[in-house]
Amino acid sequence: MDSAFNRHSNSLSGSNYYDEDGNYIDESALSIDLDDISGVLYIRFIAHNDDRLIRVEYESPDSEPIERLTNDLIIESLANALGAKKTEFFRRVWFCYIGEQLDGEYWLNSNVRVAPIDPADPNPHFPNVERYISIDMNVEAIDVHGAIAIANNRANVLAARLSLILNIGFYTPSAEHRWTFPKDMNSACELRQLGYFNKGSDLSKMPSKGKTCKLGKFENSMHFRTKYMGEPTKFPKETRKLINAIDKSESRTRTAFDNCSLLYQLALNAGRYIPTVQLSYLVAAVDALCKAESEFKDPSPFIRHYASPMHDIEHLLNFMHRSVRSAHFHAGEFPFGEFEQPRRLKIYSGSSSRMSEHRFRECIKLIRTALANWAAIKIEGLKQL
Repeated sequence: MDSAFNRHSNSLSGSNYYDEDGNYIDESALSIDLDDISGVLYIRFIAHNDDRLIRVEYESPDSEPIERLTNDLIIESLANALGAKKTEFFRRVWFCYIGEQLDGEYWLNSNVRVAPIDPADPNPHFPNVERYISIDMNVEAIDVHGAIAIANNRANVLAARLSLILNIGFYTPSAEHRWTFPKDMNSACELRQLGYFNKGSDLSKMPSKGKTCKLGKFENSMHFRTKYMGEPTKFPKETRKLINAIDKSESRTRTAFDNCSLLYQLALNAGRYIPTVQLSYLVAAVDALCKAESEFKDPSPFIRHYASPMHDIEHLLNFMHRSVRSAHFHAGEFPFGEFEQPRRLKIYSGSSSRMSEHRFRECIKLIRTALANWAAIKIEGLKQL
């Protein structure tokens, strides 16, 4: 209906509120222009609190033709909605991450493509650089507004899943202003808006494989590994199989995995420079995934089972779950001492700081191992169906 009215209106004003019965009221005044008639249309939507529509009211006091047009557009919109009359739209949703350039374009199926915005980036091996990628897809919707919403929702879920699978924090682009160094390095710093403009391929439809960007390689696995500086960002081998397995799983598993992925994504982004936050949310991510397993009530038994450790890990489980996650979430503590500024000595680096770093790395390895092994079992289970 919104698209239908947009064909005849280029300005509107409105307000919304709740009435005494608790119904949501949304009122708008639209300037309508027909061939030889113009006027104002007042339209009111009355809906329940959960967006279930109760009724639509409208009037154009000075124009009977506009009221007839409104009636026709409402009937047309209702018919399209009830008849599920949909059209295919091509949509692109952009995300960012910090790291080396994506190795190429990745096709997760014939209808979803993940690729760097600018395949010809002159510095693909720089590690501490913001990269832009697009998640391209064809979606079916009643109109372009529905297509945008559907594509954004699907892309958000996929970005969270890929954050977990690749161990990279994807985030939505920001338009805020930040201080930057000038090019000549002699002038004063400049306040500039973040963004990405006029670079890369301008696509209006899904391209053929390899036409605008080389195909990326699927290499390595989800298990923890130290990445070489300058190494291209590549999708693990199990990426497509895991996403396929999750999509075909029951609702409980799918919801648990997506909640886990979103918390993992949050851990990498919000906790990039704060180890306490990162580890707390990584443990929370495992906690969310426990909802897919009836026999595991909290992260410790889940990690103990799926990490299959060859040595005693009880001290690490206790550390990550109690000393970090619970202490941070429930008591507001920062066990890694983010508030403290350590003394930088040349001949003694400090035992406590080195032990904290060691525990952090060991906990990350355990979590990655447990998630990777869980994924392998989930993929193998799909093969046996």
